[in-house]
Amino acid sequence: MFRKQENGRSMIEMLGVLAIIGVLSVGGIAGYTSAMRSHRTNEIINSANMLYTLGVLQNGGDGSGNLDFTTAIGDLPKGCSTITYNDKLINLTIDDQDDCYLVKTKLGDKAGDCTAATGGATGYTLTVTLGEEGGDTFTCNPTCENGQLCINGACEDKVVCDNSLWYVVNFNKCVSEMVCTEGGISNSTLSNRDEETKSCTLTCNEGFVPKYEQWADGWIYCVDINTTCQSSTYASSHPCECDSTYEIEHPCECDSTYQIEHPCECDSAYKIEHPCECDSAYASSHPCCDSTYEIEHPCECDNDYRTSHIYECGGTDAEKYASCLSSFEIYGEEATKSICPNYVQCMNLNELHCEALFWGPDCRPCILSGKDTMECTMEGKC
Repeated sequence: MFRKQENGRSMIEMLGVLAIIGVLSVGGIAGYTSAMRSHRTNEIINSANMLYTLGVLQNGGDGSGNLDFTTAIGDLPKGCSTITYNDKLINLTIDDQDDCYLVKTKLGDKAGDCTAATGGATGYTLTVTLGEEGGDTFTCNPTCENGQLCINGACEDKVVCDNSLWYVVNFNKCVSEMVCTEGGISNSTLSNRDEETKSCTLTCNEGFVPKYEQWADGWIYCVDINTTCQSSTYASSHPCECDSTYEIEHPCECDSTYQIEHPCECDSAYKIEHPCECDSAYASSHPCCDSTYEIEHPCECDNDYRTSHIYECGGTDAEKYASCLSSFEIYGEEATKSICPNYVQCMNLNELHCEALFWGPDCRPCILSGKDTMECTMEGKC
């Protein structure tokens, strides 16, 4: 007897492959976890910056006063249970200890120590000073590197402007020359205008905040804070604009393109009028929703066709008679013969005889006797 040799992988090779997959999976999960933690803490810091700006601008310009994030702005970022503003200090309660330490690390000496929450609360508290010595400007911690600029607490690459545009230093934006012209922008103060470098600094007056729009040339407005998302009243009435989470969860309300592309989801009237398209259960129980079936079965699926093709679609004798009579009046004798073969039998008779032919056998003798259909019906003949 001969032993057949089989080719395949040995157990050792298989274990080696599984080990490599395991190492890669662990590394991938760790990297993903780290990236998500970094994103989560960045959102917390951005929210703290937002509340700080609002606190400084809304409280007489001196930074005094108190604000709560959920009341003043909206939903808290994930991983954070409270953010409050108290006389230029931001107080955070962060759910996870590691997240708290990472926020502290990113803010550097602007943040205090992470301490366990007290009074029955959960999480870790952190007090942050975002302004420069109580001022209303942000600093970046750690310090921006590689030529980046600190713009409102975030490091950004410096933009390079076209020769026809001017550069607003404190916004890191390229704009029309009018923006860097004295009196060009309402509710603002212009400073450090430099013809040689084509640059300037633009500061919005108290109670106003900057709004940048990218046209052919960039433009900066100073708009009333009460007409922006930094106002709690405005934010509460404009959730699509001011709450990114709400915007994602309500695409029908917030995204006009989505509304057009998903009428069944976004338009209740459309959903009612188009059940075949919008209701899978309805479509499965109504074969006429299938365009091919609809074409092949017009008597079943097309009311207009069924009405105009009584003979083909199996109407009652009375319906057939009425349809053929109408056809004869509209299309003439020859056309009527092709669609109403029984009509030929009474073509040369008077209307009474013709009508009798199309009614039931008990009714015909009654009508032929000279009585109308109502009388015959009363006698129980029809």
